[in-house]
Amino acid sequence: MPHRLLRRERLLARHPPLPEAWPAWLGEKPAEVPQLKALLGPYPSDEMIAWPVSARVGNVRNNDSSLIEPVAA
Repeated sequence: MPHRLLRRERLLARHPPLPEAWPAWLGEKPAEVPQLKALLGPYPSDEMIAWPVSARVGNVRNNDSSLIEPVAA
């Protein structure tokens, strides 16, 4: 599983910040440079929760809330 966490951290490092940070990130509210730089880091893996999901997730034709429900590993 460590390789999955590493991939996830690299993926999250390329993604924009979480919604609560969007106003500062998008310039809708004032922010200092250090605050903006802090948004560039990956989300801490110890704060993430992961669980197995259905193989249906990999098909773009599927789009319903059951896709995020846990399945047996």
